[in-house]
Amino acid sequence: MYWQWSVCVLYTLRCISDRSWDFLVPIAIANAFPDTLLPASAVEAAQTVGRLVLAPKVALWYAGQTSQRPAYLKLLFVELVNISLYGCMLVLVAQHLLQDQHTYVQCAFLFLACIVAAMEAGFKVVLVTVVSKNWAAELSESDIELTHANSRVTLCNLAAAAATPLIVSCISTALGHAGTAAVLICWQALAAALITICSRGLGEKLSAFGASEGEKQGGGGGRHDIESNDSNSTQNPPSEELSLMGVLREWSKLPIEVRGAMLALVVLFCTVISESSTPWIATQVSDTTVAAWRSSMQVVGFLGAASAPFGIQYLGLLRAARLGQGFQSCCVTVALVSMLTGNTMPYLVAVATTRIGLWWFMLAEQQMVQRAAPIMYLAPLFATEGSAQQCAHLVMLLVNMVYSKPSQFFISVIISACATYTATLILNLAACFRSKNQGKDCPGVCDQQPDQHEGGKSRNQRSDQDEEGTSSCESDETLALPEREKDDVDGKMGSEVYI
Repeated sequence: MYWQWSVCVLYTLRCISDRSWDFLVPIAIANAFPDTLLPASAVEAAQTVGRLVLAPKVALWYAGQTSQRPAYLKLLFVELVNISLYGCMLVLVAQHLLQDQHTYVQCAFLFLACIVAAMEAGFKVVLVTVVSKNWAAELSESDIELTHANSRVTLCNLAAAAATPLIVSCISTALGHAGTAAVLICWQALAAALITICSRGLGEKLSAFGASEGEKQGGGGGRHDIESNDSNSTQNPPSEELSLMGVLREWSKLPIEVRGAMLALVVLFCTVISESSTPWIATQVSDTTVAAWRSSMQVVGFLGAASAPFGIQYLGLLRAARLGQGFQSCCVTVALVSMLTGNTMPYLVAVATTRIGLWWFMLAEQQMVQRAAPIMYLAPLFATEGSAQQCAHLVMLLVNMVYSKPSQFFISVIISACATYTATLILNLAACFRSKNQGKDCPGVCDQQPDQHEGGKSRNQRSDQDEEGTSSCESDETLALPEREKDDVDGKMGSEVYI
């Protein structure tokens, strides 16, 4: 279990750094250029493009490396250099050294800042994904352990999101924006050193896992695809498959319920029924109310992420995902009615409450992908999924730019509600198609509740069963209960909960 705490420490250090810059940068830029939103908008757009374009390429590079920890440390070093340059540029902006410069100088500086911001955003996505999703999935010895690892990582993220703005705000009040940027540069270097030290034990365990997988593959074995009857090695895919098309082909091999969940999550990013409502809410209520509302969203999200493992264990992955998304749709309906009737406070409550269903769905979807996809493809798959999410987010940004008046905000809310209902429909249709095909093909990845049908066996032990000369379907069927026994255990706890 010690590795979970190591992963949580690494992820918390990452979150503190990322959340600090995310909080400071827009405020410092807005303070330096009070008459225009162009610089802040340009930097935000550049970060979105970095997540959209650069992150998948960096993830593919990482997936092609044989040693995970050295590859991760290389990315960490490049990101440290990049964020240091980014911070130095922010110091110059915060010191108001550009206001008196020629327009060409300002434009050139802004262009360079956008490039650096895009690179920083792309590397950040991969660094976060590797620790929170790749390593958590690979180091988990059982499915229930993976469930709680995902939950603990999410709780660390929410705790950092709640505490970091308060800390950075206090530092900014005492030292100013330029001084705070200098402090964050020093913190970034310290965090990188701590991550390097704390990841040593994880690196040894990952290397041992990789060596055992290499021995298995040397004997002709390999992990089996969930839907295919043919066995094929996926731990070391050919280099030509480490491309965007290779990732898309791997995605197409996933069970239909997993693909449906991933697509539903992408559609959910086309929304403003979230923190994105802040600019409009600021025109309706006081700043104190806005701050309390933002904090309450983190608290409610914390409760949702803490309760999700119990829901997943009782209901199974797919049922928990459908329940979470259904609950979120109900809250969105309340928010939509509140918006159309002009009731601001019920809208705030409904938006905050959506976090419970959202985290149930997101954690269930994340584990569905972690269980279904080969380890080597997890980082590229999640990075590509993140790029698709950014595309959906850009669509909503475009809508907000077209309908930019506060009186027109209800249009964005209506579109967001439609996106939520569409995501719910996609998830349930995927589940229905899976149910129709059940029994004709191999059992789906969501047929079983964590550890309930596999006796707590690790991912490696389950892989060993797949390598005994049987087909993928035959191996999966030995792990599944008969249908009459599945009906008896639905809704019951399968094993003891550790948290």
